[in-house]
Amino acid sequence: LHSKNIKDGRQTAQLPIQKLLNDGQGQNVPYAGTSYTGMLPLNKTEFTLIKHIRILLKKPYGDPQGLYSGAGAPPASIYSLAANTKTLSVRIPLPDKLTYEQRTDYVPTNTFPFMAIGFTAADQFGGTALTPTLPI
Repeated sequence: LHSKNIKDGRQTAQLPIQKLLNDGQGQNVPYAGTSYTGMLPLNKTEFTLIKHIRILLKKPYGDPQGLYSGAGAPPASIYSLAANTKTLSVRIPLPDKLTYEQRTDYVPTNTFPFMAIGFTAADQFGGTALTPTLPI
C-alpha cells in the first residue's frame, strides 16, 4: 500500500489505519479480523493498492477439531511444511530518485510504501496473532 497523503516514512504513527477499508455505506473502518471486514474494499481515498494477495492457510493433517498452538510445533507425523509455507514476491513502485532529509537518514521522505497483513479465522472467534491458541 501507499498512503496518498503521507510520503515521509518517519510519520508511520500518522497513517490512518483506522480508515483502511470502505464499508460501502460511506464509512471507512479498520480491519477487524472478521470475514466481513476481510472482504471489504480498500479505502481508495486514503490509500493506493500496490498488490493484494489472499492466501488460504491449511491446518496440519490430523484432528480437524484440534487447535494449533503457537507454543509448540505439532507432531512431525501430521505437519506439512509445504501446506504452511508461502513465499511472496512483489515489485514496489518507487520514485526515480529517493530523497532524504540528512545524509545519515535511512528512511526516504518522498515515498512510504508499507504492507498490511491480517488474518481471519473461519469460526469468527479466531482472536489475534498474540493469543496463545489460534484455530486455523
